[in-house]
Amino acid sequence: RIARNDLERRIRTGTGVRDFKGRCCGAPDTPVPGEDDDIAARLLREYTKPSALRDMAGTIMEQATELFVRVQQRGKTDGMS
Repeated sequence: RIARNDLERRIRTGTGVRDFKGRCCGAPDTPVPGEDDDIAARLLREYTKPSALRDMAGTIMEQATELFVRVQQRGKTDGMS
């Protein structure tokens, strides 16, 4: 929950997180489900649901492994063990 709140704060400090909410002619006056959500809320919901996180886990682990290997190699070239 703390990580999600941090992610939301970071997204919302950017620009362009609000959609145009104007109605077109013939559109119903009653609210449509999800209409009050802005872009940031939809992105957070889409990318933090359990299935999306499971799908990203493999890629994240590969990137973390590559980063760790680079740090290890840099340590060796700098004379650290």
